[in-house]
Amino acid sequence: MILHSFGSYRAVIGSEIVWVRDDLMADPYIHSESFGKEGAPVLVMLHGWGQTLQSLKPLGELLSSDYRVVLLDLPGFGKSPAPDSDWDSTEYAKAVVRQLEVKGIRKFDLLGHSFGGRGSLRLAAHFPERVHRLILVASHGLPTPLLLFLGARLRSLCFLRNLQMRCFL
Repeated sequence: MILHSFGSYRAVIGSEIVWVRDDLMADPYIHSESFGKEGAPVLVMLHGWGQTLQSLKPLGELLSSDYRVVLLDLPGFGKSPAPDSDWDSTEYAKAVVRQLEVKGIRKFDLLGHSFGGRGSLRLAAHFPERVHRLILVASHGLPTPLLLFLGARLRSLCFLRNLQMRCFL
């Protein structure tokens, strides 16, 4: 929600009032909650698909004795409005970086659960200078041992089929 404009800056309300440059206002507002020690390393936590920051809040509260924890409702979930168009995980990652930029957070540890893990992978790949450590919990976007096994089995069957066809030609 925009409170007021002053030239190229706008005041935005969330858990706190933040001054945001107009060029950062392209994304929908992202609801967030922060707690923990000021000056401590920052841990950003991203929830899974169909969830909200509330799903990670108990873990964040446990970790807040050592970190400044930042929980975000990804766009379209919880108290964050949906984007105007369909987004892929890269767009979510960019929106998270812009939101953290608004909060003055440049370097952080990043924890992602499920879809939040996929976005975390994208964020770390596109903005490696910002991510100190990456923690993935039941992350979407990583091959599982079963998928690796099935993929290797399929490749070997294709190889054998091609080899067999060459032998009989």
